[in-house]
Amino acid sequence: ESMRLGEAIAAGDYDGDGVCDLAAYAVMANAATSDSGAVFLYRGRPAEGPDRGGPEELPRLIWTRADAVDDNARFGEDVLLGDLNGDGNADLVATRYLHDGAAGTDSGAVYVRYGRGFGEPATGYTDVDAGADWSFEGQGSDRGDNAAALFDYDGHGRLDLLSGDSRAEVMDGTIDRPGMIRVFSGG
Repeated sequence: ESMRLGEAIAAGDYDGDGVCDLAAYAVMANAATSDSGAVFLYRGRPAEGPDRGGPEELPRLIWTRADAVDDNARFGEDVLLGDLNGDGNADLVATRYLHDGAAGTDSGAVYVRYGRGFGEPATGYTDVDAGADWSFEGQGSDRGDNAAALFDYDGHGRLDLLSGDSRAEVMDGTIDRPGMIRVFSGG
C-alpha cells in the first residue's frame, strides 16, 4: 500500500499571513490505516527570499484518526479551504463520507477546522474529532458529505458550505435514495 498523498488538494491562506497554504488528502497516514484517510496541511512560503514560495517540506498538521484504527471512512477525500466564519483566514473543510456514526453504517460526516496560526511542524496526529471546531454527521446510511463545495449560496457575501449526501432519503419517498445537498450557512 502507498500513502497516495495528493489525491485531493486545496489552497488558501489558513494562517492569515498573506501567503497561500496547501491541504492535501492521503488515503492513509500510516500502514495501519489503509483507508481511514488523512489531511496534511502545509504552510506556504513567501515568493521572495531564499525559499522562493511553495509549501514547506513538513506538514504543520496531520489530521486523521489518532488511534491508528482503520475505519475505512476516507477522511479528507474531499478537502477545501475557504473563509466560512468571516475572520479573514481560510478554514479547512474535510469530508468523511464512509464514517460509521451514531445514526448507522456509512452515515458520513463533514468537519471544519477554523483557520489559525501554525505551530511547529507536526510530530504526531491530530484526531479527527478533537481537531474539529464544527462537524455534522449524516443520517442512517446516507453516505453524507461525500462531496462538498464552498459557495455563497444565499448571496449574503460570505461562503457557505454545501454538502452532497449521495444516498440520502427524502420525505416524498417516490425515488429510492435520490440523494440531497445540504447547505450550512457561513459567517
